[in-house]
Formats: sequence, C-alpha cells, structure tokens
Amino acid sequence: MTYRRMAKYYLLRFFRIATSPFSAAGGFACGTVVHFHLTSGFGLPLALFLAKLTRTSCMASSLAWALTMPLVPVMFYLNFLTGDLILRQTTPEILLAIRDLTTLKFSRLLEIGKAFIIGGILNTFLGLIILWFLGFLFLKKYRNPALNFVKKYL
Repeated sequence: MTYRRMAKYYLLRFFRIATSPFSAAGGFACGTVVHFHLTSGFGLPLALFLAKLTRTSCMASSLAWALTMPLVPVMFYLNFLTGDLILRQTTPEILLAIRDLTTLKFSRLLEIGKAFIIGGILNTFLGLIILWFLGFLFLKKYRNPALNFVKKYL
C-alpha cells in the first residue's frame, strides 16, 4: 500500500469517528505527542495509555500515531532546538556535540541528552495543549468539509 493511499484510509477513518470533536482532538493530540520521546517500539501502547488516561478517543490516538510516524526525525530535531533555547546553548554547540559523538566524549553526550530530554518534555506539554485546541476547533467547524475533501482529492 502506498503512503498516499494509507494516509487517505487513515484520514477517512479519523474523520468518520463517531465521537465528540473534543474527544477526537484529544486522542489525535495524544497519539502525536508520543513521537517526541524515544519509545523503543512502545509508542502505540503509550499513545493508547495516554488516550485512556485523558478519557479521549483511542481510535483517534492510534490513527494519529500511525499518520505522524514519518515526522519523528522532525520532532526529535525540535526537541534539540527547544532544549537549546531553554538551556541557552547555541545550535552550533549542539551540532558540534553530535559530531563529537563519534569520538564518544561523555561531556558532549550529556549536553545532547540534557537538551533532548528538556526539549522533549516541554514539547510534549505544549504540543498536547496546542494540538488539542487546534484539533478541536478544526473538527468542530470543518469535519464534514474535510471528509468530503479527502474523499474527492486524495
């Protein structure tokens, strides 16, 4: 199955979920923010756990997890940038630290890890709030037009 066809299938399933826009948007946000962390294959169970914890749609969470899987490298880089911003490190220092990983300098490894973890935690909370709010507004207003668009053009 091509990526385009798979995306169409998952989007159709997402827009046809018979839950409230609040629950569907929350599930989508929970499924997306899981990718900010190294989950080592436990991303889907973690996304479902977050959806159950927040009492949102597990189906939307699993669909969002599958749809946003290709964005994992972008989300990891966003973790580094956010961590740099919080720790007041410059991005070239992080890039040098990543280059120095080949020589296994422990101090550089700690710089990268600290920036990644702090950035991941902050991105998770901000991403959850922003995606939930924007998803709710989108689904409340544009659920049916978006479903028709996906059917017709994808």
